[in-house]
Amino acid sequence: KASKKVWLAKMEWQMRSAEPAAAKATLERALQSLPRRKHVPTIVKFAQLEYRLGSVERARTVFDGVMAHHPKRLDLWGIYLDMETRKGAGTLPADVRRLFERASSLKLSSKKMKYVFKRWLDWELANGDATTMAHVKAKAHEYVQLKAGGEVDAAATADEEGNDDDDDDEN
Repeated sequence: KASKKVWLAKMEWQMRSAEPAAAKATLERALQSLPRRKHVPTIVKFAQLEYRLGSVERARTVFDGVMAHHPKRLDLWGIYLDMETRKGAGTLPADVRRLFERASSLKLSSKKMKYVFKRWLDWELANGDATTMAHVKAKAHEYVQLKAGGEVDAAATADEEGNDDDDDDEN
């Protein structure tokens, strides 16, 4: 009853058997049985199953619900972005850009925002054009300017601006 792996295995089997409603019911039952600390990881794994084996729209709905309750969890944003940017997810570039816009509009630390902007710029490098890359750079610059009025680390600012041009910086 307290094993997340067992519940996830059952949900995966139900998804592979084309029974998404049963998998959703199993998720709800699992959340009643599992300790609270295992709820978010279980829900995220379920959303990943939905992406791979079920409906992308249902997966987005699940992820949106998780992100509404845990907006500052960068690990969850990373998983959500991975699922959306993965080849074969059937995601339109405009949808991915909207998700990056959402992530970049959060009030996160400079280090976390650097990760978001770098990730977005890398994605645009592979999937966008000069205009979209310039937009990302402008958003990053705008963020740095906003932070400059408050608490901004000069080294982080230099890294942020430096990362826009070269991707081989390993900070």
